[in-house]
Amino acid sequence: MKTNGGHLAVMCGPLDDRNRRRVVATLGEQSHIDRFDVDQQFIRSKWRNTTAKKLGLTDDWLERLDVEVVRAAAAQDESGGDIWQPITTNLSKVVSASPDFLWPGRIASKTLTCLDGDGGVGKGLMMMDLAARGSRGDTMPPGTAPDGTFDPWNTLFITSEDSPEFILRPRAEAAGANLERIVTMSSVEIPDKDKRTVALLQDIEAIERVIIENSIKMVVIDPYSEFIDPHLNMNMDADNRKCLGPLAEMSQQTGCAVQLVRHLNKKEGQSAQYRGTGSTAPLNASRAAYILAPDPEDPDFRVLACTKFNIGLRPLSLRFRIESYAATARVVWGGECDLTAADLLKTQRQSGGGKIEQAKDIIADILANGSRGSNEVMEACRDAGIGISTYHAARKAIGVLAEKTDFEGQWLLTLPSVNGDSF
Repeated sequence: MKTNGGHLAVMCGPLDDRNRRRVVATLGEQSHIDRFDVDQQFIRSKWRNTTAKKLGLTDDWLERLDVEVVRAAAAQDESGGDIWQPITTNLSKVVSASPDFLWPGRIASKTLTCLDGDGGVGKGLMMMDLAARGSRGDTMPPGTAPDGTFDPWNTLFITSEDSPEFILRPRAEAAGANLERIVTMSSVEIPDKDKRTVALLQDIEAIERVIIENSIKMVVIDPYSEFIDPHLNMNMDADNRKCLGPLAEMSQQTGCAVQLVRHLNKKEGQSAQYRGTGSTAPLNASRAAYILAPDPEDPDFRVLACTKFNIGLRPLSLRFRIESYAATARVVWGGECDLTAADLLKTQRQSGGGKIEQAKDIIADILANGSRGSNEVMEACRDAGIGISTYHAARKAIGVLAEKTDFEGQWLLTLPSVNGDSF
């Protein structure tokens, strides 16, 4: 491109593992280098405005810059660029390692964890209690060592529903936290120009800087759905994965444990694994998942029950009660119990209709975002107390399509479309 100041060149590099490209804009002896996802129009808009300002281009160049960066990316793809090479490792050369647990046997560092529960059930209070224990170096429930045994650590709360002044600080004080070790974040800004809510995909590098600068060991995103970028759909697996992939990578790189707090959906009668709001992608990306609900045998207590655990033996459920403290409340832990996630939702399941209707709802919800293996669908029904014959009857009633796969003899299940063909 020719400008009054000389020749303007835009060059793009190959895609990296975050779907970003290195983009270089050069005008004479000036240049602007950035790295971003050129397929996202709102990010391109930010880049072109910054580039135009830095290189002294007038407004009439903005659209041409946008066209040029897309053209440069396409040219890079057509040329082939560098050839991606497979990275393989023979397992005989891999040294086995155990997870590094932040909460022994329950929450591991370098991983994502889901926590699902109805509003007001105590998710935020529980997370603050864990953060307070970490800030003091105390033992985690149910208690296996004297308080103060461990090195203290810091927590970052990314939250939109709980104000720091009226909710977070009073809760932290009630839980006995070292306030210097609790950091909050809800927005980002360009000083004196603009301010907006945190967007997980767009602001992942800013979040990572906060984690590193404050030596954060646990990040609580509450609720997760509030911080998905505005152009993404929280009900779509693919859109969620755009956020979850970078989050998981950041967790690995920084060593922190990321907690994704979600509300329950309204689909009573579902398996506990699928009661979280939105897509199942956060559950699939997490190494552990829990549901928090009132104890059906004693409504004064809450029960934290595990619904997924891929990093060891599934832990027993834990009970706690919430007691008033000053103008807020705090958590008082009880012991372990045998109640399961299915037990916690029993009342909802019993009021949700017959077993076949429950099975139909579970199957339809799991398959709503695409095909799934028969073992996964059957296991979800089994967790909800549904027998094999009822499961097959529900499949037939829905008209589920099945295709044989080569993976462990499973069948791939798909919902029928309105015209009889699979999605």
